[in-house]
Parts: sequence; C-alpha cells; structure tokens
Amino acid sequence: MTEKTDLRITKTYRALHQAFTELLDQKRFEDITVGELCDRAMIRRTTFYKHFADKYEYFTFYVNELRDQFAAQLPADIKNRRDATYIVVMSRELFRFMQEHERLVSHIAGSNLESVLFNLLYEMVRRDLIAEMDPEVYSPDMRGLTSAFFGGGLLYTLKYWIDSHRQITEDQFISAVIALMETKFSEIKFV
Repeated sequence: MTEKTDLRITKTYRALHQAFTELLDQKRFEDITVGELCDRAMIRRTTFYKHFADKYEYFTFYVNELRDQFAAQLPADIKNRRDATYIVVMSRELFRFMQEHERLVSHIAGSNLESVLFNLLYEMVRRDLIAEMDPEVYSPDMRGLTSAFFGGGLLYTLKYWIDSHRQITEDQFISAVIALMETKFSEIKFV
C-alpha cells in the first residue's frame, strides 16, 4: 500500500510542478491562485492543502525539489576536490542550473519570491562548502564565515548575471569567478 501512496504523491507533485511552470509563463506568481494551480494540475484543493499551507509553502517545496535535483546532478568527483577547484565547479554547475531553469528564474527575478529562491540556494551552497572544508584546519566559526562569504558572493554574482539579462557567457562568468578568487583585497583600486 505504501508504494501506491508514494506513487500518487509523486504524480501529484509532478502535476503541480508542471502546472506551476505553465502558469508562471502566463502571469506573475503573485497573481496565481491556489485554485488555478489545482485546476491546471487536475487535483483537488483539499489534496493541495493536505500537503501545503499555501502557495508560498508550495513554492519553497518546489525550489527545494529543484535544489535536490541540482545536488543529484553534480559531478561525482566534486566532493573529492579540496581546493578552489570546488568553488569553480560549483559555480559552473550553478550557472548551468540557472540556464536550465531560465523560465523559472526569469519569472521569479524581481518578484517577492526572488529572496526565497536565493536564500534556499544560498543555504545549499553554504552547507556544501562547510562540509568540504577541513575541520582540522578551520574552526567551526571560520568554516561558517568562509562559507557565508563565498556562498553569498557566488549567489549574488549569479544574481548580477540574471539582472544583466544574461549578457555574460558561461566562460566569461567562470573566468570572472576565478579572477575574483585570485584577487587580493589590497589589489583592488578604489577612487
């Protein structure tokens, strides 16, 4: 019986995700109602509310599903990298993930959900960076500060790319990330 229930839940989520993506092509998130989402997904509102309190909770779930999908697609050897290469690989993968979900990113950019999307991605990147830093070299506080610095920098560099209407190529983006990692603060020239 459990397998059948799990399959139904999986199908419900898949239908909601498809309906949500289609509705985002037609209107802003703020204008989408739970009723429209349920009608498009061909599920009952009671089913929706059995799983989610509101459309904001659903959106968080949806982004977490995408985040898990992203994590599953990371190259297997990324976890074995113990140097700046890890950040470069993560940057490239995040860039590609944003391109792959360009429709979602375009519709969310500038909406009141943009911060939710970026906070969820930030937490994932920060958690991964902490896990990769050698605890024998870095104290918990230094791992926390370093992961916050690089995680925030990486995500807001991606936000800049989105806000600039994706005028920068993947290679330019990665080159910029590498150059920024190699730059010492003392080398930056201020007016």
